[in-house]
Amino acid sequence: MSEPLLQVRDLKKYFPITGGILKRKIGDVRAVDGVSFDVIRGDTLAVVGESGSGKTTVGKTLIRIFKPTEGSILFENDDIAKLEGNALKNYRRMAQMVFQDPTSSLNPRRRILDIVMDPVNVHEIGSRKERYEMVARIMDRVELPKDFLYRYPHSLSGGQKQRVGIARAVIMNPALVILDEPTASLDVSVQANIISLLKEIQKEYGLTYVFISHNLSLVRNIADRVMVMYLGRAMEMAPTKELFTNPMHPYTIALLSVIPTVSDEEEKLLPERIKLEGEIPSSVRIPKGCRFASRCPKALDSCSLDEPALVDVGGHLVRCHQLEKNA
Repeated sequence: MSEPLLQVRDLKKYFPITGGILKRKIGDVRAVDGVSFDVIRGDTLAVVGESGSGKTTVGKTLIRIFKPTEGSILFENDDIAKLEGNALKNYRRMAQMVFQDPTSSLNPRRRILDIVMDPVNVHEIGSRKERYEMVARIMDRVELPKDFLYRYPHSLSGGQKQRVGIARAVIMNPALVILDEPTASLDVSVQANIISLLKEIQKEYGLTYVFISHNLSLVRNIADRVMVMYLGRAMEMAPTKELFTNPMHPYTIALLSVIPTVSDEEEKLLPERIKLEGEIPSSVRIPKGCRFASRCPKALDSCSLDEPALVDVGGHLVRCHQLEKNA
């Protein structure tokens, strides 16, 4: 296996809940609750799951928008979980994020030129002329005309705004880019174009991606490995092809079974359709035992008593009591 760019160990991110007149802490939202994984340099790791699974919190913690509650995040052997001040600023030069909603992530009062130039201004790269040339080059690379530099976000389509977001993220030539559902708010035809652009830029710039999504059809086309999350935990991790052809966790099987298809041949490749009943439990009150047990069609009595470990089944990591005996 190639060298990991990121090594995440037992990552936790809790958000305190306060109550009463004195606003004392009365509990925690356990958004990410002990996740470990590697991100291989130059690869794409997809993080998938339903809303409330913790996947976006993982991304924002990796980029240090959120400070971890516990755990380590080794980036080129430095623990960025502990960085502050200039050291954290230097890390953010190497790690950037493309956000889900391009409209809310672009300042409506600023020109596209100023938005894309922000990172090089913050890090004081080159002269004003050199910064402009950097912006012009990256705008050309994301296939937007130079006259867009003097427009404001409201005059651009959703796909064009997301291209601006991509340009802003990669202008510094970072090592790591977190993609937080970058196509979720776009039309299907535009989604394909954005995915194609992301793959081209990754190859050209040697980028490493963490691709956060609930759309498994997109994941299949862009990811090298997939981590399936549920209620703050990793339930399954495997290479993309292995996960799609041999899913082992009941939750993964359920997610794959409802992927939209356009032909009978594609339909035959999917597992038997499983409709999940109920909703994901609250991350404030994590249930005892397996976190998926209340919705699992194959749950055993033991599933509600003890939480299964994440075990290695031939290089395929799974958190399920029914598979522990095969490890």
